Amino acid sequence: MRLCTAQIENFKSLRTVKELDGLGDLTVFIGSNSSGKSNILEALNLFFSQFQAVSGKTSDLAPHLWHGKVTTRPITFTMTIELDDSECNDILTPVVLERLKKKSPDSHSTLVVERKILNQTGNWRTEILKLGDTTLVKADIETSDKSFFEALGMKFAYEVFFFTKDNSAENIGGEMLLVDPEKKAGYHIDDRISQFVKAGVIPSSTKTWGQDLAKWAQEKGYKLLGRPPTPQEVETPPGIHQMLQSLSELLRKGFRLIPNVRGNASVEITKRTPQVPNESLQRIRKIWESGDPKDERERKKADIRDDAFTDLCRSE
Repeated sequence: MRLCTAQIENFKSLRTVKELDGLGDLTVFIGSNSSGKSNILEALNLFFSQFQAVSGKTSDLAPHLWHGKVTTRPITFTMTIELDDSECNDILTPVVLERLKKKSPDSHSTLVVERKILNQTGNWRTEILKLGDTTLVKADIETSDKSFFEALGMKFAYEVFFFTKDNSAENIGGEMLLVDPEKKAGYHIDDRISQFVKAGVIPSSTKTWGQDLAKWAQEKGYKLLGRPPTPQEVETPPGIHQMLQSLSELLRKGFRLIPNVRGNASVEITKRTPQVPNESLQRIRKIWESGDPKDERERKKADIRDDAFTDLCRSE
């Protein structure tokens, strides 16, 4: 995973950070003290560590996290993130990834997301979440399985037949049969299969309404197995909700601040911790205060000056 561009609005000293683009494997922020370098990193940490595809809440956010402490304006994050193929496979499965590559050959692994913290209560909202040209979330609402798989043009070779009148893909129930034309096998239908029938990914038919299931299967040459298919017998990709859960888990691990430089998100994001570990400060203090000639030599060797030590103590 690689962060390609970032835009941050209304976070701490960052009224508007227009797109940080051209971010590579190593990016160095250069600027004077209090110019906002650390605030950019804290904003990224907040975005990634608290990521959920839809909604979400971060508690105990301090007012000073908002630019000018104006908490009525949302804090906005807009990111472009590039996923590698292994990450795409983990989220989408190879079947869906192949379809996505055909639809968006140049951007199938590019994630675009805009998220906002709406107010000091810490409520988040996802304005848009896209992978390639395919929308996964819009206006904080997940795309339906049907819309997602239709957008990818996905259809399976299996088919479901309904035998009880008034039952259909919109009203699943009664006697029904999933058939595999290639294997000439007939299966019961479980929740996994029903999900894809409702989404239209597995086609269905009502032309068998009122017919005897067993007799029809015998005439068509289907062997009735008396159970739902295993995932190996009938492969189905995860639904959109499961994909978004996997994506959220991936992104939450995508960025990490070094703990002894900055605290974590939520309350701790507001706390500054020493850039020099406490044990080092204690050692420096011991050398400085000691009258031992050996420590005096060590102090001179380390070239520790009064002003340097004062700065270190101030950071404590």
